Amino acid sequence: DIEEDLGRAFARIKKEFPDFKTPKVVATFTGLENDIYVSDSVIYIALEAFMGKSASYRPQQPNYILERYQKEYIVPTVVRFISDKYNMNDDSDNSLLSDILYFGRAFEFTASVLPDVDKNLIIAYPDSSLQQVQNAQHIVWAYFLDNQLLYEQNVRVKERYIGERPGVPEIGPACPGRIGQWLGWRIVQAYREENTNVSLSELMKITDSQKILKGSKYRGEVE
Repeated sequence: DIEEDLGRAFARIKKEFPDFKTPKVVATFTGLENDIYVSDSVIYIALEAFMGKSASYRPQQPNYILERYQKEYIVPTVVRFISDKYNMNDDSDNSLLSDILYFGRAFEFTASVLPDVDKNLIIAYPDSSLQQVQNAQHIVWAYFLDNQLLYEQNVRVKERYIGERPGVPEIGPACPGRIGQWLGWRIVQAYREENTNVSLSELMKITDSQKILKGSKYRGEVE
């Protein structure tokens, strides 16, 4: 089923991006030294890393990250890595807004290529956490605005909101880590809802973060 899911995903990518060349997929057992490696020509998937909670040996990761080391996360992770090739970015824009929209385009690429996959698997949040943050997105948005975070350029400050953490207590005790990544995806989703004529390939080329933000008309509304 992983082969079949990847095959369908590759076909959708090829349809949207004609220059895409289907890579060779290799399943490996590496002794937990790696998990997934993606290049233009080959994809390596270390199967033993994704055997789940019943495995005798698991990757050396915190528990909140280990939740992603299960079979159902393999295909969304591979597709998200592939998105990097098409995800254009303005290297001169060091703002947090530019960073979160980069993640947002990556997640939107993955969701478009895998339309039947649950959103929580795409962003790697527990379903309950995703639902909570969607219901409280007006609080998240207000926090970012009140603290003038969208144009923050300090790397350490930005890392609080886009880096790996079990949570973001600055916003609230139930706020999950990588909340900036989620916010970027929500803005990109809103942009596509407002601009239905913009194709996925066109979206991935938009490097003007202001164009996406203004075009999204996002104001922290609950879906």
